[in-house]
Amino acid sequence: MAAGGNKYPQVKGSRPALYGAGRMGFRPVVVVCEGEFDALLTWQEAGGGSRAPVVDVVTPGGARMGLAEWWLPFLMVAELVLVAFDVDAAGAAGAAAWRAMLARARRVRVAEGRDVTEFWQAGGEVRAWVEYEVARGQVDK
Repeated sequence: MAAGGNKYPQVKGSRPALYGAGRMGFRPVVVVCEGEFDALLTWQEAGGGSRAPVVDVVTPGGARMGLAEWWLPFLMVAELVLVAFDVDAAGAAGAAAWRAMLARARRVRVAEGRDVTEFWQAGGEVRAWVEYEVARGQVDK
């Protein structure tokens, strides 16, 4: 990235999308990751890699990225939305916004590291973590 340049350049006129929406199987649980790498890793391990899928996995592309109303139908069939944003201030704020938008949303945090990728790099088992959070089920009040 050049000094003063945009970290994530976009095509002029483009709009944020719900990355991963096209491969959703409309399962009862959706994991919303903060970024694309976390979403890809979570999908690989628990959403449709080589083993039976446990969850759908999407990302808005960042903790501060809002979700346009036309993407909400993709999340409406989910009984539970696990918001797996980074363990930092931006992730906390983003997760709070998702919880305000969706009553079925619950913030989840990895046991080690600040995001799914760091958890995996530290030897964490992403599928086991996702299965644990799915088993917990309930939405925090």
